[in-house]
Amino acid sequence: MDDLILLYTNTISAIIWIVLLDTAGFCARLLIPVFVYFFHFLYPFRKIQDIRSGTSAAAGGCTVFYVIR
Repeated sequence: MDDLILLYTNTISAIIWIVLLDTAGFCARLLIPVFVYFFHFLYPFRKIQDIRSGTSAAAGGCTVFYVIR
């Protein structure tokens, strides 16, 4: 099941659609470790966990922002 989150403030509205990762099939079980390994090269885990670092990471889903000016 997908989750849909709606966020509103005075100046920004956001719609966040979080998808559930399929882990049941053979291909999914084969590709998920490869995805995590690749993601680690893009966003090193220690750098992401450091609050002083300007790097953040997220995977999956879709976010749409509407800025009110």
